Parts: sequence; structure tokens; C-alpha cells
Amino acid sequence: MSVNNEVMEHENGAGGEKPSIIGIFTSPLVQLERIKQNPKVLVPLLIFMAIGLVSSLLVAFGLNMTDLATPEELAMMPEGFEVFVRMTVVMGGIFTILLVPLISAAVQLLIAKLAAKDVTFKQLFSMNLFVGFISLAGGLLNSVIAFLFGLSLLSTFTSLGTFVEMDHALFPLLNTIEIFTIWGFVILAFGLQKVAGFGKLASWVIVTIFFVIMILLSLTGTGV
Repeated sequence: MSVNNEVMEHENGAGGEKPSIIGIFTSPLVQLERIKQNPKVLVPLLIFMAIGLVSSLLVAFGLNMTDLATPEELAMMPEGFEVFVRMTVVMGGIFTILLVPLISAAVQLLIAKLAAKDVTFKQLFSMNLFVGFISLAGGLLNSVIAFLFGLSLLSTFTSLGTFVEMDHALFPLLNTIEIFTIWGFVILAFGLQKVAGFGKLASWVIVTIFFVIMILLSLTGTGV
């Protein structure tokens, strides 16, 4: 290795240039290549948690309690029930936001090892964090809209659920088909190819399975 190459590696980090959070929106394929060569976790994780906290606080304090129960039922609840619900929303939101990329990376690593792919947990976790910023941005945007305009937090304004009433039979399903989520899954499919070394078909099959599981979990949470 030449002296110039050594200097460049020292300046950019042992594996090359650092991946960029903004770049995952503007130049995702470039960032995926950088994640493979130089996976970053700590700083993205801290930013991820900060954005998740803001989003969860907006949801918690913008939550209309009548969306959860009737006024009569709320009147029967013990004192401090509303505070408990809002705190649970905050903690649950942060926990879920962190759990998704962690579990996703673990499952992907298991599949990669079964397929004899040369990829590390750090690479996959870093990839899922960066890709997760896309859906996190969508969640934050929807929370801000609902909070500012006093709208129901049960509806996702960037989803197909916007086009039907909330009591419509298809609302829970359509509400999960959301533009930022789909965008994130598309980038994830490319990430599995570039970072983990999966083929196109395998990547899209894995992503499709993840997407179906997400929909089923969402429908289960709504009691459908």
C-alpha cells in the first residue's frame, strides 16, 4: 500500500469515508457502500434515540385520551391514569424504535450465516440504523402534523389510510401502507445486496417477508 493510500485511510477512517445520515436520503447507494466499508453505530444510535424521543414526546402529549376510551370510562380511571398512559407511550415508543433495528440485524445475520455470507453484526446493525432514519423521519413528520393541527394520532397522513375514514374496515391495513416505510424497505433491499452480499431475488424475498410481518403485527395491535 502506498503512503498516499495510508494517509487517506487514516483521514477517512480505517474502512473509508463515514456514512452520512442526510446521505441515506439523497444518495442511499453511496451510503450503503460506505456502511459496508466503515460501519458506524454509536453516533447514529444517539441521534436515532434523540429523534425517537422527540417523536414519542409529540405522540404522548398530542394524544387525545378519547381516542383510547369513552369519557365515561375515563372518568372511572384512577387519578394519574393519563400521566401513566403518556409516559408509557414515551417509553414504549423509544423501546420499539431501538428494538426494531436490533432485531432486524440479528435476524439478517442469522440468515446471512446460513447462506455463508461474509458480513458482521456491526455492519447489519449500522445499515438498519441508517435505513431506519427514513421511517423515523416519516413518523416524526406525522407526529408534528398531528400535534400542530390537533389531529388524531391514530391516522398516518403519509399512508393510504388518509383516503378512508378511521372506522372503515380497511383503515388498519391501509394505514400501514405508508410512503416512508415502503421507501425504507426498498433501500433495505439494496442494503442487503451491497452490505450483506445477497442476490437481488433473495434480498427482495427477505424484505417482503419483513414487510408482511410488520403489517401482521400492526393489524394484531389494532385488534383486527
